[in-house]
Amino acid sequence: MAKSVVPAASDDYRSSWSQIQCASILIIFIASFLVPCQCAHCPPAGTNASCQTISCGNWCKGVCACNNECTRFKDCCYDFATTCGGNGNHTNHTHVGPKGGPEQFHLSVIPPLPGDGKTECGMMISFASSKNWTQSPQCGISTVSVDGPFGKTITGSTHTYTDGGWTGLLHRVLVPGLPRGKTFWYQCSGRKGVFEATTPPPVGALPVKVAMVADLGENCDTAGCGNPTISALGKAAAGKQFDMLLHAGDIAYTSGDQSIWDNFLNEIEPAASRVPYQVCVGNHEHYYNFSGYLNRFGMMEAKSHTINNLFYSFDFGGVHFIAWSSEHDHSASSAQVAWIRADLKAAVANRDVVPWIVMYAHRPLYCSTNDYYDCEHNGPAMRTVFEPILQEFKVDLFIAGHLHNYERTYPVNNGTVPSASYHNPRDTVHAVVGMAGCNEGLTPTFVTPAPAWSAVRHAQLGYAQVEFSSTAIDFKYLSSETGEILDSFVLTKS
Repeated sequence: MAKSVVPAASDDYRSSWSQIQCASILIIFIASFLVPCQCAHCPPAGTNASCQTISCGNWCKGVCACNNECTRFKDCCYDFATTCGGNGNHTNHTHVGPKGGPEQFHLSVIPPLPGDGKTECGMMISFASSKNWTQSPQCGISTVSVDGPFGKTITGSTHTYTDGGWTGLLHRVLVPGLPRGKTFWYQCSGRKGVFEATTPPPVGALPVKVAMVADLGENCDTAGCGNPTISALGKAAAGKQFDMLLHAGDIAYTSGDQSIWDNFLNEIEPAASRVPYQVCVGNHEHYYNFSGYLNRFGMMEAKSHTINNLFYSFDFGGVHFIAWSSEHDHSASSAQVAWIRADLKAAVANRDVVPWIVMYAHRPLYCSTNDYYDCEHNGPAMRTVFEPILQEFKVDLFIAGHLHNYERTYPVNNGTVPSASYHNPRDTVHAVVGMAGCNEGLTPTFVTPAPAWSAVRHAQLGYAQVEFSSTAIDFKYLSSETGEILDSFVLTKS
């Protein structure tokens, strides 16, 4: 989201304010390079040091510095020598697209494919490569060990897009017939090494653990960036601390620069290549009519077996997840809302098997950030459409982002809290999880006093880790930097 916290104003006013902000940032940026500085970590002139050796990620903004391109493009080795006056090949980073073979691996859930048994499921493996990569997108699968055998080899499909000058190839490999809730290993043509991953649990199985974020951008060098969150998610996924990663919009923060998609998807790969990475669209994906988002992900709709990255649903163990777009028509008469109603009707009919229902979209229905448009205008307007739906189908949890902080509500409907108890609530609990971090920073300003429906408000880098059992939703907000539990609540059903 935009960080503006001013009351609703004209587009001209917003445009002027944005120009002032951009001009200020530009002046600061230019000035920083006019002030020499001594960098202890800068290698001697002519040294071909590696990023790891010179501690990429620690730099000063001056004549002699490790710049942010080091982190983003991982090719700072000769940058340092050039910047410090030595000989070297400085890279200007004008490329827009992968440079070589497969990268940016991420998984997603797909519904059972023809031939899958009741205890089997499918997974989609997505990745990118240079436009000059000529191999077929093939992945070998082993359900035995990291050493194989990789007897099942599956060939996928390739597509591309060119908006924003992006040059590269995108690949999708659909893997059927995997045992549910089990570890499997995959290796794909042109990529060294083997990935370890876990398949979705059997439908109805509990407990399951889901990590939840929103508003997470690429690694950057300003306060509030998501670097600690990206790192924490990768480590937690490697430790099998969650079974799925949910991202409720505003992914990467490209500002139209398509290479930032590449950076971010490489950075999130340690998590997204191990567990399903399920996303929904946010306002920061709007560039080129959402083409980067629509082409790079493969969220498959269960009934039609077609990719629909704007609105889709899936069962994950004993939880039914339904994602929709707050950036497209969601009026009461829209096709999207008609689809949501039909999907929830089917989910309620299957509640004996899949007891929990979680809805996620980017913009929240409830927030109390000091942001007039989003929290006092847009949120209440969206409630008129969606709260009757949440009530009718008894949706348990609504996850959103857009505001760069954390906020949870008591069970609430129409701004009213019949009971502050989370035991057998008759109303939906809402959580804003926009505190993952990005180059816009966090938003720690809230209206006072807090609305009666607001239970906790916080602004510290973190993510949600949510465990669903047969009788409870155990929701924890974890610090990305320390792992400390910053907030928690338990929603129970008897």
